[in-house]
Amino acid sequence: MSRLLFIFLFLTINAVHVLSKKSFVFVVDTTISMTDEISIIKSNINATVDSIKDYDVEFILLPFGDPDIGPPINETASGFIDMVHLIEENGGNDCPEESLGAIKMALEWSQPNSYIYVFTDARPRTKDIDQINTITNLCETQKSQVLIFLTGKCSPTETIDAVYYDVAKNCRGSVVFYDLGSLRYAFKYIKETVKTQWNQVDAQYDFLREKNISFAVDTYTTDMMFSIAGEHPDIEIINHFGEKVDVQRIINTSTACVVIMQQLTEGEYKAAVTGGDFGMVTIYTRRTIHVEFGFSSKIPRSLDETSKAPIPGIKCYILVILDANLELTSIKLQIAKTGEEIHLQYQALDETRGYYIANNIFEHGKTFKLSITARHKENNSVIEGVTPPVKPQEPGMLTEWMKPEVQIIGPEMNWAEFGDSTTFACKVTAFPKPRIIWEDDIGNTLPSQCVLVEIPSVYLTYANVANATRNANITCMAENAMGADAISLKLFVNRTNTFNVLKSPSDITVGYGEEGKLYCEVDAYPTAEITWLHNNTAVVENDNIMFEPEEHTLVIRNMDIESTGEYICKIENEVESRSLGASVFITGLEMPEVNVESSEVLLQPGDFTEQQCSITKGLPLPIVSWKYKLSDGYEYIDIPEGVYVKDGTLKISSAETFHGGVYVCEAENILGTDMDQITVKVQFAPRIKNKDESMVVRRGDAVTLACNVEAFPKAQVHWEMQQDDVIIALDSSHKTDESHTHTFVARANDSGTYYCIAENSMGKAVRTVNVTVMVSPYIKPPLIKNITQPMGTDVNFECYVARGSPVPSSRWEFIGHSIGPLNYILKNISKRDEGIYRCTADNMLAVDTIRIALKIIQN
Repeated sequence: MSRLLFIFLFLTINAVHVLSKKSFVFVVDTTISMTDEISIIKSNINATVDSIKDYDVEFILLPFGDPDIGPPINETASGFIDMVHLIEENGGNDCPEESLGAIKMALEWSQPNSYIYVFTDARPRTKDIDQINTITNLCETQKSQVLIFLTGKCSPTETIDAVYYDVAKNCRGSVVFYDLGSLRYAFKYIKETVKTQWNQVDAQYDFLREKNISFAVDTYTTDMMFSIAGEHPDIEIINHFGEKVDVQRIINTSTACVVIMQQLTEGEYKAAVTGGDFGMVTIYTRRTIHVEFGFSSKIPRSLDETSKAPIPGIKCYILVILDANLELTSIKLQIAKTGEEIHLQYQALDETRGYYIANNIFEHGKTFKLSITARHKENNSVIEGVTPPVKPQEPGMLTEWMKPEVQIIGPEMNWAEFGDSTTFACKVTAFPKPRIIWEDDIGNTLPSQCVLVEIPSVYLTYANVANATRNANITCMAENAMGADAISLKLFVNRTNTFNVLKSPSDITVGYGEEGKLYCEVDAYPTAEITWLHNNTAVVENDNIMFEPEEHTLVIRNMDIESTGEYICKIENEVESRSLGASVFITGLEMPEVNVESSEVLLQPGDFTEQQCSITKGLPLPIVSWKYKLSDGYEYIDIPEGVYVKDGTLKISSAETFHGGVYVCEAENILGTDMDQITVKVQFAPRIKNKDESMVVRRGDAVTLACNVEAFPKAQVHWEMQQDDVIIALDSSHKTDESHTHTFVARANDSGTYYCIAENSMGKAVRTVNVTVMVSPYIKPPLIKNITQPMGTDVNFECYVARGSPVPSSRWEFIGHSIGPLNYILKNISKRDEGIYRCTADNMLAVDTIRIALKIIQN
């Protein structure tokens, strides 16, 4: 088959380019001089590909000749083998060849971290040397390895071209010269580079005849491979004990030596490399991370709270645990069938312990691996690791019904600092889903959360104690139709004696009616009690004082004058005691002012009136009250019946005369009092307060007759006197003053009935006073004191009582005889009637008498 046909076949085959796979690239010189080499390649390709076909690589064949390069072709493992067997050498009598252009194309076409194997027997063309920089940049970007298997020279005396060494150094590879008899060992080398997946080229050295190399092995290094190219190369490795290390020799020819160190221990090593002439040493290292990982629908705190596979279709957290000396730099999700790579965002959960968390929603049925890259914190070396394949859990799985089995996650004895929040976890295995409750030892149900971690019967349940202040037993209980199970753990709270005042009260000025707060907070152990004093009196909650323990405050809800003064916050436990004081002042107070709409109201009986007393100023709001006094009174008395007062309103529904008077509206607050008044006048007929009476006086006594008149409007008042129903004019000796009081000095003719008469438009009132002037009796002396009268005649004795009040009683008496009462007229007198006759007049005041002598003579 001609080379043109081979190229045509390459061009007509569709390439599958999976972004995430590494590339396995054969760059083959197909010139005539490579006939034997191509035959050896074909003889070894089947076994080589078969040994690596299960690795996640794509296969690319890139032929080059003179002057053609490529094209490259992607193939499956079997297709790649077929394409290799179709290679036919053609042309190319010239030397050198276009090997650098072929290497460049291989780097451009392949994936990052690929393996590129170059088979040629000629040095590169001089005119292609300028491609070295491009190749170097591609290698740095792609992180691919280029291994050059050289089987010839342009002339027998020519040395290996230094350009190939530059390419190998820059592309993490090596140059190995093989003769035809040893070329088959190159395929053993190829198998080893792919199978072991050397992830780091630690060093490359040129040497002349010998080279001593010192290197260190850390805990992450599992294998090392030394590739020495040159004349009769060899290597001997000594460990830190000075002992020779056994190595596995993969290739040992006259031009190449490849050895592998396995099951390494940490320490310092030395390698002695020898050769017959110029040579090159490349050291490959396989470093792996020991990765622990698990999955949960809740952020886990440890692997015990995870499952080995995620539940598909929901947000799932991935816990990744690394050695504490490593810092995670990337997490990639590698999907097995498609080769797709997904970079996951992550964050440190506890970097000191190497705990990291990421999340993803996994698809059902898609097996994946986690690719982990980390950086060593001390030497900054990069280490990679890949987890075994993980298949998501199968939804809808069923199992036999089972009684709950509760298992504590974490220690049975848990310690917490005082006041800390702490979370407990239990794993519950049960089907169907159980009812899970957490309780403490005093019966409080704790807030909890339950998540399914393994379908269909494994649950994780979490309980939280938000503020740990005491030792307690915490119990996790689970119950379903098959039964119940419970398990307890202990919580111990640790705290040292403390007494830190976090907030202390300070002086405040609060506006009247506003809210004021005093703060007092302590962080103390043993627990301290806070009490408040106000002006040395214990404060208790009431309508105006409230305690807010969560905010550590005493709240004055409505500031008033009673709330001012000194407040003391007293903090005390059995270890220490403190008193912290502050003063509370008030502002915004105002003296009261009131105003009554009318100062005087005139009413008639039965009238209605409503008067308003308004508060114009005053803080605190004044208390309004009403007082009452008579118009001429000084003392306040009870408000009359029928007058209603409420707040600032005075109401009289039906006026009566006794409603008249002065009503005072008084507004009072803590600063003082203000008042305004209204005079209510009810029109009424005159009323004389003095009752009717009778009086007895003596002549010459000063007589006072009062007439205290009430009337509105004002009454016209005068006095009259009657004797025997006849009005007697009062002379000037009788006086009446402005208060209608009538006075006189009693005379005998002043006895009579006196009338005080008061009249206004509403009516008339009269007061009656019966005055009796008492006068001592007075008998007018007789004109004849001695009477001589003949016997047998009649005698008429006259006794004229001129005055006397009360009217005196009068009688005649015969002196000297003890006979009965004598008449005033004696008829047919006789001698025996002769004698002294006395007339007596007396009353309660005095006695008056006259005497008449009667002499009887004979006719």
